[in-house]
Amino acid sequence: MIKNIKETFRLVKVNWRTLVVTELLYKLIMAVVFIPGLRNSMFTAMRLGGYSYLTRENAVSYITQPVTILILLGFFILAVYFVTINASAVIYIIDCSKQDKKIGLSKVIPFSLKNGLRAWKPKNLLILLEVIFFMPFLGVGMISAVLGTTSFPKFLEEHIEGTNKFFYPTIALAVIMFLFMIRWLYVFHYFTLEQTSFFEGRRKCINLSRKRHAKDIGTLILTEIIYVAVYLGFFFLATILAVYISRAVSNALVLGWVSGSVIWFVIIIFIFLAFALQTPVVFGCISAMFYSHKEEDGEEIKHIVVAEETEETEEKHISEKRERRYKAVSTIIIAVAALVLGIYTTMGSLNPQMEYGRTTEVTAHRGASDHFPECTMAAIRGADEMGADWVEIDVHLTKDEQVVILHDDNLLRTTGVNANIWQLTYDEVSRLDAGSFFSPRYAGEHIPLLTEAVEYADESGLKLNIELKPSGPVKGLEERVVDIIRQYDFLDQCVVTCQVYNSLEKVKAYDPEIVTAYVISFAYGNIADMDAADIFSIESKSATRRMVSTVHSYGKKVFVWTVNSEKNIDKMLDRNVDNIITDDLELARRCVDDYRYSVFFTRFMKLLK
Repeated sequence: MIKNIKETFRLVKVNWRTLVVTELLYKLIMAVVFIPGLRNSMFTAMRLGGYSYLTRENAVSYITQPVTILILLGFFILAVYFVTINASAVIYIIDCSKQDKKIGLSKVIPFSLKNGLRAWKPKNLLILLEVIFFMPFLGVGMISAVLGTTSFPKFLEEHIEGTNKFFYPTIALAVIMFLFMIRWLYVFHYFTLEQTSFFEGRRKCINLSRKRHAKDIGTLILTEIIYVAVYLGFFFLATILAVYISRAVSNALVLGWVSGSVIWFVIIIFIFLAFALQTPVVFGCISAMFYSHKEEDGEEIKHIVVAEETEETEEKHISEKRERRYKAVSTIIIAVAALVLGIYTTMGSLNPQMEYGRTTEVTAHRGASDHFPECTMAAIRGADEMGADWVEIDVHLTKDEQVVILHDDNLLRTTGVNANIWQLTYDEVSRLDAGSFFSPRYAGEHIPLLTEAVEYADESGLKLNIELKPSGPVKGLEERVVDIIRQYDFLDQCVVTCQVYNSLEKVKAYDPEIVTAYVISFAYGNIADMDAADIFSIESKSATRRMVSTVHSYGKKVFVWTVNSEKNIDKMLDRNVDNIITDDLELARRCVDDYRYSVFFTRFMKLLK
């Protein structure tokens, strides 16, 4: 056993440069093309099938619709072929290492593509079973380690926890797959190295592995344990380093989101490297046992013939030129793919939390009102700097029909002036002090126009939840707000909300493209039938799991307010709400970010802090 493990790492070492470049090439393409491709395939199937969201109620019908089956089947076929050529490349390189021969990309890539195509011949189709069903067993240790940093869809967890119907059939299927994997461990090696058909390779594999099953599995498991242990060691060191680097960067730039982005990027890179390097190690181990068993049985070892070009000939120069060309193209592909992967990571496109295809966002109620005077530009800027996705603001009309940001109808609480907002012109309102009530530090902070907030948000990318407060004798608030949104082309960065349903009907009548939300403290009956509301902003106590799921099934979103405790925030996350409106932005941001990571990583980060 120990001898085979040592031989594994020797085989990897001989052509380690080619293995690294090959795996970087294949795995980066897989990460950049196939992961977003799967996501886009799912969304395409949703769009063609008329689904806006996936919930427990409609997931089965979505998966079983013909368009979903066809799209995912096509994607699956491409993915299986890609994995097959990756395995072919690694086995080929390892075989050259066994012969103590160096091999380059110009020979590896054409061979792997050709060998992958062989798998689609009718007599070889069953070889794909090893790729589809049995390959995951070969990396069970690393898969377990990586899944520790991934959050599964909550509805799936709840379904698994809530029913035992599929438990025993799943266990039985896993046992059957495992037994076949043991018997077919070397089929792909025969298929690749000796160019046998699947059936011939299976027959030879059964003879070769007879009475060696327990030892082979033990060797594989021990190899996996060693690999995972080394990976986790580097992972911990890199994460600690990332924490200190991200702190330094975020302090220097005063950007809270930088810290989380740096840490998450490091995690993505290490997960990626774990899978990238796993394939050579696993196939190196299987190859070492394959060669060892054949030697013990006196069976001829048939290697892939690699022509050696020792003399300075024209053919050798052509070969070297071709190799340089392959390396150059591969380097460009790797660099571009790594850049795209970094962009995906920074933008959150590879967010591992695939909860119904959406991620819960955080709204700062009246801006960062815990740290700044509410509904002021200071509160809006502060919320943006603290990582809010949205800022909720309330708007009124002044006497001269200017749209201002203010929560109360009366100015007394925030400015000390006992007057209603509709009784004063904006010129009068703009001279009032809206900051001193919060702290003398903010003396002179003025009541802003809606246009000021929209201009700032348009430049920064912040999204605004604009709540209409139609009150007093001045009419036309709905139309004035819509005009401002259209003036700044701000349609995609805002939602217009109101507690008065008739106001939302006015907004939709004036401009049907404006996204609206109905603010309600409680609900009864089928609220999703309210056509003037695209979103429902619900008091958190009324946001039951059933209500959230029902609203989602109608293709509408659920915002909840005002959620200020960790217990309630976690409860809303478990219920898969789309947006959490809070006064405690820092707490909500932390809870949402923690929810995206595994319990393991969250505890590790808390330990570091």
